[in-house]
Amino acid sequence: HYRLFNCYGPTETICYVLCEEVKKQEENIPIGRPMKDIKVYIVKDGKQVPRGEQGELWITGTQVGLGYLNRPDKTAEVFVDNPFDKDPKYARAYRTGDIVREREDGKIEFVGRKDGQVKIRGFRIELKEVEAIIREFPDIKDVTVQAFDEPGAGAGKFLAAYIVSPKEINIQELDAFIARCRPLPCR
Repeated sequence: HYRLFNCYGPTETICYVLCEEVKKQEENIPIGRPMKDIKVYIVKDGKQVPRGEQGELWITGTQVGLGYLNRPDKTAEVFVDNPFDKDPKYARAYRTGDIVREREDGKIEFVGRKDGQVKIRGFRIELKEVEAIIREFPDIKDVTVQAFDEPGAGAGKFLAAYIVSPKEINIQELDAFIARCRPLPCR
């Protein structure tokens, strides 16, 4: 006998902040409901959206971090004052970048991302950052990187890069170049 829970919590909130027991197989298993002392908001264009509509997930409560080390620009972008609650406990909000919707039963369902971030094998990857690294490789004029689902249920995702170059590119050399460059600037 066992119970299965689906819990959601970005690193910026210290631990999981939404959780729901999974009682049946669904096409999109919800990420849950807020835990005790957590408030969440689904926001679009600076306003909360009605139940059923999609928007960005904002998280408030004592678990919300203070920001990113040595990244004041990124901190100011995603750690914001909460305009929806005057209680000091919920004064700071973390804008997750995750697009969600609240179902009729009150459970929150993950829909996607508002940016180019994907999660592959547990790692957050910004597609634009991968593109920037590939553009540093000799003779690459342009590139776009996309994430695709691996074949098979629950197999994960993989990245594919589409490049523009006047010359033929040695893929093994490009792979080695990318491996040397992540996650720091190339040397």
